[in-house]
Amino acid sequence: MTAAEDPEIQQRDNLAYPIEVQLWCGDDYYFNLWSHKYVYKYQTPETGKKLYQEYAEGKIRDERDFLKRLREIEEG
Repeated sequence: MTAAEDPEIQQRDNLAYPIEVQLWCGDDYYFNLWSHKYVYKYQTPETGKKLYQEYAEGKIRDERDFLKRLREIEEG
């Protein structure tokens, strides 16, 4: 019997967890550094999404721009 045929093998247990994969290269390299330093685990996903959109549009070019926009977003 293969794994595809055996429901016991297919069933996830309480020890299974998703794995996050990120590519730390290319255009996103610096954004990933800044977001892990200032946003990841500290801010909402919406904040990170807004920052990334602005980064992708070229509005955020360096860490100073990133921090300025982060403060502006936090302040509303």
